[in-house]
Amino acid sequence: MSYKKARGKATLELKVGLNFYDLVKALKQLDPKVRQDFIEDLQAATSPSYIQSIREARAEYRSGKTVSHNKVFKRQLRKKKRRTKNI
Repeated sequence: MSYKKARGKATLELKVGLNFYDLVKALKQLDPKVRQDFIEDLQAATSPSYIQSIREARAEYRSGKTVSHNKVFKRQLRKKKRRTKNI
């Protein structure tokens, strides 16, 4: 493990023994949900504001402060129908 300075930011370099193509191949073989979780974890590790937004979103989901896609799209469809009626 070593630290570098890149574009004014300190970065951590970790040698894992995988080249880029092996990493991409491994990611492609993951289940889509697992892959998405992995990508979120990588983004979170590099962005404190991102991890905070994930925490907030998960808390809202657990507390029921969410609306299903169906409800959102039904609302949008109703709004669109009303607009087209008024034209």
